Amino acid sequence: MNDTRIKADMLIIALLVPHANQVAQEILGTVFETAVFAEFVKTRGSKDLFFWRTQGKQEIDFILRKPDGLVPYEVKLRFEQWNRSSMKYFCDRYGIEECYCVGLEGDVSARERIFPWQI
Repeated sequence: MNDTRIKADMLIIALLVPHANQVAQEILGTVFETAVFAEFVKTRGSKDLFFWRTQGKQEIDFILRKPDGLVPYEVKLRFEQWNRSSMKYFCDRYGIEECYCVGLEGDVSARERIFPWQI
C-alpha cells in the first residue's frame, strides 16, 4: 500500500465520521487503529513495536522502541477524543518526555498531535 492510498483511505474515514452513529464510529476507530498499525509496520517494521496495558485498564495503543528510548502513541479519530491520563501515567512512570496522539480530525496545533503519514 502506498502513501497516497493511505492518505485517501484516511480521508474517506474522516469524511464518514461526522455522519456515523456510535457503533459505526467504534468500527471506524478500530479500522483506523489497524491502519495506523499497518503504517508503523510498513515504515518501521514490527520488532520494535509494542502496546501497554495495566490491570486497571490504562493503555497505550503503540510504543515504538527507538535507539534513544521509547515513544508512546495513542490513536484517536478525533484529536479531541484523546484523554491524556494513561499517557501521563505511562510517561511519568517511565520518565518519557516525547509522546504523540495520531488522529485525523481536529486541531493539530499541539506538538504531540500528528497525522498517520507523519509517524
